Amino acid sequence: MPYKNCQHILEDGHKCNRTFKVPTHRSSRKLCPEHERKDTSKGAGIRKIQGKQEKMREFLDDLYTWKIEAIDRRIDKVMEQQRTLDSKLDRIIDNMEKLDENFTNMKNLNSKVAQSIYHRGPEHFDKLQKQIITLNNKIIKISDENDKRNK
Repeated sequence: MPYKNCQHILEDGHKCNRTFKVPTHRSSRKLCPEHERKDTSKGAGIRKIQGKQEKMREFLDDLYTWKIEAIDRRIDKVMEQQRTLDSKLDRIIDNMEKLDENFTNMKNLNSKVAQSIYHRGPEHFDKLQKQIITLNNKIIKISDENDKRNK
């Protein structure tokens, strides 16, 4: 196998002159393995690097536009859900106001009925009091369920 001398110029201005093997005399290698460029097979030329950077920029632009569009779609969905929840909440508040009004009317009616039954006798009054207590317990349960739903 033939040998060649390294043509790499060192910092002091002299050539490296290290001998290295080449496959044939016609080989175009001029540098020893120590000074030879290591990344020739990787395509590290400036144009290739710039091309890869440009492809990366295009990819990032596409990614950003896709993400922004997806975020906009999600924001629209969330806003629509918020509108529906607001309308449901308004209906619930209206129903709660009607329920409170009916409850006060019922309390007034119950007090009038209790006074009239009290004059009939204690057995009728006790029966009515039991019914009022069960009704009151049911109303408390309903209001607790509404409070849990609203939270």
